[in-house]
Amino acid sequence: MVEAMYSIGELRSEASPRFPPKQSGLIGVTQIAIVFEGLGVLLEQELIDIKLVDSLFGPTLDALWEPTRPLINWMRESLKQPTFFSHFEYLRNRLNDYRKGNA
Repeated sequence: MVEAMYSIGELRSEASPRFPPKQSGLIGVTQIAIVFEGLGVLLEQELIDIKLVDSLFGPTLDALWEPTRPLINWMRESLKQPTFFSHFEYLRNRLNDYRKGNA
């Protein structure tokens, strides 16, 4: 997980990510997205509480969503799978909505 986060940190430092991305960046994005995809499924199925997600992963999710979003969109287009990692995106959106309602 730390290596995946580090590879995403490297993507943040690049002015514009390469497409197709470097293999290490793509692997890191995929590893991170799989974790948050699973949390998104749990949240959507009401098996985990959004407050718990925010407490455990809030700042991490904030730091990782933006640099991974362009690569996730690239994967969606390349694989012709418009819903690829959609639960990760759902998780991010729900977390934002939760924070707006509890600010």
